[in-house]
Amino acid sequence: MHRIRLGLTGFILIAVLGLASHSLTALQAPASASAARQGYADLPGLRLWFTDTGGRGIPVVLLHANTGNSDSWQYNIPAFEKAGYRVIAFDRRGWGRSTANTSTGSQPGTVAEDLQALVNYLQLEKFHLVGIAGGGFVALDYVLSHPERLLSFVLAASTGQVTDALLTEMSARTRPPEYNALPVQLREISFSYLATNPEGLKKWLDINSRSQQPGAPAQPPLIQKTLPMLERIKVPALLLPADNDITAPPYIMRVLAAHIPGSQLHLIEEAGHSANWEQPETFNRLVLDFLSRHSPTPADASRVVAPAREGLAPIPGAKLWYVDTGGSGLPVVFLHPATGSVRIWEYQIPAFTAAGYRFIAFDRRDFGRTIIDSSTGPQPGTAVDDLNALLNFLGVGRVHLVGSAAGGGVAIDYAVSFPQRVRSLSVVNHAFGGIRDAEFLALVARLRPQPQFNELPPEFREVGLSYQATNPEGTKRWIELEKISRPEGPRAPAQARKNDLFLAMLRDQIRVPTLLTSADADPALPPPVMRMIADRMPGAETVVFENSGHSTYWEQPEVFNRTILDFISRH
Repeated sequence: MHRIRLGLTGFILIAVLGLASHSLTALQAPASASAARQGYADLPGLRLWFTDTGGRGIPVVLLHANTGNSDSWQYNIPAFEKAGYRVIAFDRRGWGRSTANTSTGSQPGTVAEDLQALVNYLQLEKFHLVGIAGGGFVALDYVLSHPERLLSFVLAASTGQVTDALLTEMSARTRPPEYNALPVQLREISFSYLATNPEGLKKWLDINSRSQQPGAPAQPPLIQKTLPMLERIKVPALLLPADNDITAPPYIMRVLAAHIPGSQLHLIEEAGHSANWEQPETFNRLVLDFLSRHSPTPADASRVVAPAREGLAPIPGAKLWYVDTGGSGLPVVFLHPATGSVRIWEYQIPAFTAAGYRFIAFDRRDFGRTIIDSSTGPQPGTAVDDLNALLNFLGVGRVHLVGSAAGGGVAIDYAVSFPQRVRSLSVVNHAFGGIRDAEFLALVARLRPQPQFNELPPEFREVGLSYQATNPEGTKRWIELEKISRPEGPRAPAQARKNDLFLAMLRDQIRVPTLLTSADADPALPPPVMRMIADRMPGAETVVFENSGHSTYWEQPEVFNRTILDFISRH
């Protein structure tokens, strides 16, 4: 059977033209409202206390000062919620009710990384970020490391922890050594508030007393920030100095604003370092006015479509080649086998984009057009971390994962590592070579004796004999794609798995909707082995492809596409 092939750029163009005729959902307007909640999020290295007003509004994340915790926003959260926003605040690691957990991650971590873990946990796509005082340090860290996730950011009463000779000299002139020995309220609260609001001061001091935990190690900044770095910021920015702030005085914040392109600055009068507490009405009005001008309305959002693109995504340790059909559909990420690259999905891209999905795929390190770059990160890294970095680069939240063969191993590893970002998991004809249980390793050794099995030509291991006999042109094309998937020269070290995989983990740690498939003519994964795996994964669905070898996506693309589309449409 002869099939017409288009280049990937052609597929992407067709996808965009097709999607342009459909009405698109509003940005950040989920079909059902998020529930209001407060409690703990179990994240790497800590149990993070957070509050979330829920609802359908665009999210606003609040970052507290070093002298506070999430309770410090009690005069701001109701106003933001009333304006229609979904408001989220949390206690930083070592503050308030959040507790470090050495059994789940290294210490002390950085607040920016904790924030990233929280927004992924809450499945946020894009959001506004508001940081005051020490929270502003984190806001600048985040805008420099994850700008693709932000609609805007607000830096209030904060130096941003920017290091520069000019700023150091200016601070030295106005902050003598005795400054840090002053009572905290004299450093953080204006004299006007101290004199006129003793009850408010009492509440502020109570929150401060329940904030930084004694002996908790300080979290270092994620980035050592300098003034030239600020010139790279493209996210809409509002700076709010307070006229009586002696910790982050207006003249310091004006210097920061001068280096952030397009930023706005408004002075809050009769306030000190705790401007959101001392002058909440003014603070709320200025922030809400700014957010309203950088929040897509439903009418605007209906015209917003993620752009179709392909190219290199700079991530730590590599420049990752990817394709993204764009659009407003739910994203589906395809993970290629060890005998392929992005190019193999010729028969999947048009089918999934026609069904309304946003198709994303990438070349793993040492495959296809991805470039390994040891100057920007350690090698060989893990495919899971690379995938997570790519999703962050694209500003994508939750995804459907589809992994074929070795790509299925990456999909499982990702679902164990980042379950909050996975809508569903399709593991297609994966041989589960990463399982470390002794009895399973013995079974694999009997099924695929080495070195003889791996010494067979790739097409004999991966393509069914029926397909080879009846479709010589298709087989020739498969071989061509397999050869160009491997860069010339010696192979780079294989990427390690992020998690050692055991049969018990499949039952205990994979909690997302899962589809397992095998093919009746696949020597790598006979159907009985797939069913044995499925028995250890309660709720997993199973499919056996008939008259197919290991590469069902190529040998039986119509059946493959129909099977995956049916599964993800239900999740």
